[in-house]
Amino acid sequence: PREGTNERTNERRMPGGPHFLALGDWGGSELWPYTTPAQLETAAGMSTVASVRNSSFVVALGDNFYSRGIRPGSSRKAESDARKRFERTFGDAYGGDDGSLKGVPWYVTAGNHDHLGNVTAQMEFGRIDGRWVYPELFYSIRKDFTVNMAAEEDDDDDDDDVADIDPDEEGNAETTTATTTATTASVEIVMIDTVTLAGLNAETSSSSPTYFDPPPGPADPRLSSSKLEWIDRTLRASSADYLFVAGHYPVYSACRHGNTPYLIKHLEPLLRRYGATGYLSGHD
Repeated sequence: PREGTNERTNERRMPGGPHFLALGDWGGSELWPYTTPAQLETAAGMSTVASVRNSSFVVALGDNFYSRGIRPGSSRKAESDARKRFERTFGDAYGGDDGSLKGVPWYVTAGNHDHLGNVTAQMEFGRIDGRWVYPELFYSIRKDFTVNMAAEEDDDDDDDDVADIDPDEEGNAETTTATTTATTASVEIVMIDTVTLAGLNAETSSSSPTYFDPPPGPADPRLSSSKLEWIDRTLRASSADYLFVAGHYPVYSACRHGNTPYLIKHLEPLLRRYGATGYLSGHD
C-alpha cells in the first residue's frame, strides 16, 4: 500500500484483490473492417486472461481510434459512421467469444490520435455500449475490495493456526503462526488527459521526421494549469490504499517517442509528493 496510508503493524497483504487490464494504442484502423490482426490477437489474449483472473475492469489509455479519431460532424451520416466505427473497433473486437469481457467496464482516456478527431463523440459512446465509461477528460474511479490479511504472532496453544519455522540469528528454530482475517482495501485510478496538459503533435505519419517529437506544450496554458491543480487536489484528497494515475503520454519512456518533458516538470512532482503507487500510460 501507499506509504502512510492504511498502515498495519506486522501484517502482510495476501493475494485476492481486484484484477484489472490496461492497454493503450489499440484503436484498430480507419479502413474497413476497422480492426487489425494484431488488435484481434490482443483482444483474444485479454479475453483469456480476464476469464482466468476474473478481471474486474479495463483501463483504456488512449489512441482508441486510429488514425484521426472519430470524424467530426453532426449529420446523420456522420453519426452513423461514428457508430459503425465504434461497434467494429470496440464492441465486436472486445466482445469476447467466451463472454469474459462482455460485462467488464472500460474506463477510457484519449490519446493524441483521438484529439485529431471528435473526443466529445467518444464520450457519448456509453449510450451505445454500457461498458464504455468516459464521462470527462479528467475524472477518477475508486474500487473497494476485500482481501485476506495474514498477521504473524508468537506461537500459542491454538492448534488451528498455521505454524512457520524460521531460524533466528544463531540458527535456532523460532515458531510463529499466521492468522488470517478479512479486511477492506481500496484502489483509486485518476484518469487524466495528457494532451490537454502537454499539447498535441498532429503528425500522423511515422515516416515524418517530426512524428516522434515530444508534445510541444499545452495549447491552452491556463487550462493545463487548472487541470494540474485538479490533479493536485484529487491526489491530496485520496485515502485509497493504492493510488494510480493513468494517461496517454508517458512521463518517461525508453522507446522512440521518448520522455514527455512537460509531464516530468509538472506531473512527476505530484506523483511523488502524494505517494502514487504507479503511473499507467500508452503512446510508446
